[in-house]
Amino acid sequence: MMNFKKLLMTIICSTVLSFLIFGCGSAPVEQSSPQKGINSENNNTAGNNSNQSNDKKGSPEKQNNEQNSKQNDETTNKTNDEQKKQEPAEEVKSYRFGDKGEKIKEIQRSLNKFNYSLPVDGFFGTKTLWAVKDFQRRNKIPVDGIVGEQTLYKLSLKPTKETMYTPPKNPETSKDTSSINTIEAFVNGKGLSSTTKYLIWVNTETRHAYVFTGEKGSWRLYRDMLCTVGKPSTPTVKGTFKVNGRGSYFRVNKNTICKYYTRFYGSYLFHSVILDNNGKIVDGRLGMKLSHGCVRLSIENAKFIYDNIPNGTTVYIN
Repeated sequence: MMNFKKLLMTIICSTVLSFLIFGCGSAPVEQSSPQKGINSENNNTAGNNSNQSNDKKGSPEKQNNEQNSKQNDETTNKTNDEQKKQEPAEEVKSYRFGDKGEKIKEIQRSLNKFNYSLPVDGFFGTKTLWAVKDFQRRNKIPVDGIVGEQTLYKLSLKPTKETMYTPPKNPETSKDTSSINTIEAFVNGKGLSSTTKYLIWVNTETRHAYVFTGEKGSWRLYRDMLCTVGKPSTPTVKGTFKVNGRGSYFRVNKNTICKYYTRFYGSYLFHSVILDNNGKIVDGRLGMKLSHGCVRLSIENAKFIYDNIPNGTTVYIN
């Protein structure tokens, strides 16, 4: 009986011991699943991060497309800019002597804003031409008498002290002969023309003879000469005449001569002061009214007209 109990206890102990040693490996234990889940979660997180990174940076194909699109836009803009540059600007119409119409009236009104006092008649005549040239000269732009883009722009500006026209004193009675602008303004305002590039004006009141170069509406003073004109009993003829002949001298009497004469009307001449037969000055008075109607000049100035002023040149005397 005792042996049986020992045997039973031995079997029970062996069974318990086997169970303790080998029992845990007898049934499959899933230990990899949690690890797999962790790895999967990590993989998903990495994938998300990768996608986010790709979204930020863009795939190479996407980057290339964006670069190509940008280059195309730049090329298109450059082409458009070049086309705009190549397209001719709209031409501004110009206006000149002889033109008529409403636009000329606008130009005349604009000039009158600068104190030119032009008649607003819509005709681009001599007075308008002179005003345009004077305006261009005051504004330091090309003086051509043509109202183009530059002149129209200047006319749109407000008058200044430099661009405002100031009418000159009347040179017919003024003793002030020092102002070139005054002298030129008077002659150009008269609308005088000449068939040569020269014009002569003799002012019998101030006893000055002026030589101009240029053309109608744009005469510029070239030479200012003191002269003697006819006395009250034999006055110098007044009006507009043409140079029509010349000679080296003529005899006043058997003892005196005048040199370098130039004819402008009948027996009316420009000539030197009175000389003796040897060429010495007998009566050299200038700036006076004492001749028989001719215009006396210094020998030098008489020779200048004789040598340089061609036939057909206009002579205006007032």
